[in-house]
Amino acid sequence: MAKEKLRVGVIGAVWGERAHVPAVKALPEMELAAVCTAHPDTAQAYAQRVGAPKAYSDVAQLVRDPEIDVVTVAARVSLHHAMVQQALNAGKHIYCEWPLAASLAQAVELAELAQRRRSQVVGVGLQGRWSPINRFARRLIQEGSIGELLTFSMSSFSSGFLQPMPSQRSWLAAEEEQGSALSITGGHSLDTLCWLVGYPVELTASVDTRVRQITWSDTKETAPVTAPDTVAATLRFKNGAVGTVTISRVAWHGSGYRLELFGSKGSLHLVRGASAHHPGPILLLGKGAGGLVELPVPEEYFSVSGVARDAQHLHVAHSFRQLARSVRTGEPMEPSLADGLRLHRLLAAIELASQEKRWVPAEVQS
Repeated sequence: MAKEKLRVGVIGAVWGERAHVPAVKALPEMELAAVCTAHPDTAQAYAQRVGAPKAYSDVAQLVRDPEIDVVTVAARVSLHHAMVQQALNAGKHIYCEWPLAASLAQAVELAELAQRRRSQVVGVGLQGRWSPINRFARRLIQEGSIGELLTFSMSSFSSGFLQPMPSQRSWLAAEEEQGSALSITGGHSLDTLCWLVGYPVELTASVDTRVRQITWSDTKETAPVTAPDTVAATLRFKNGAVGTVTISRVAWHGSGYRLELFGSKGSLHLVRGASAHHPGPILLLGKGAGGLVELPVPEEYFSVSGVARDAQHLHVAHSFRQLARSVRTGEPMEPSLADGLRLHRLLAAIELASQEKRWVPAEVQS
């Protein structure tokens, strides 16, 4: 078994086809065994496009297939809990895109189930941890390049919900579907922040929906928007450092993603532009009173050969490689289900702070 490839079944046709399938194909440790969508005709067409040997339209059938070792989940967030639960009960190793579930309670339930099934590896799609530029930044921080963290600013400004969008993406507009600026953009961004500098101890926040209607580009119908599109939070860390997080997906000509960390010895700046008008991704380091210097990312952080540096599936491929190592050797998976659960607790704290308009502990326990 140690020399055999892990056979992968991919659930979901949008991000699954864009990232999961090419990531599997890029790795000699894995092979594509099956794909799954909600309907037989779309599943068959999907399988033909990507060269999958099997096509399923029933998740229960896919997870029961004895010729599948790993199940990856790239479907709508509201479906994640049930799909991961089925895969766990079927004894499969799992990679689930973030968010892990549609609520903290569901995430806790999955963590408890996984704890009882210790033989299975469960990874969560917080791919920012496998971004080469992020991993290089983490090394610099751990080496003391900026000293003790004093303050920070993290922002993500995009015009996503002001741009034309087809009705098939309607789940992004519904709060119960958990496709919001807080759960998706906020989750990924906050996980990167906490992975770089640690978790905050308390926070206060405001979560809001600023644009409350959307007109679908295909049907021209207008629909209500209930999912939050704007997040503003202040986080305090154990050492007293306080910084801000601002996220909006209703920002015309938004500048994209910026993380600025200011320490006692210098500063570190991560920039990913939202368009051709903004640079990125780039990493800048400033030491003391000196100017900012752009740092190239060392080649050692690009561990999957044959994948372009700007490919959508690069970070997913790095994540899948770690999952394969975890299955083969037993070393811990990163990000793990426990990492995903902790992030769900942080997002629940942000929602609580917004609802109660006060400072709260940074992780809601139940």
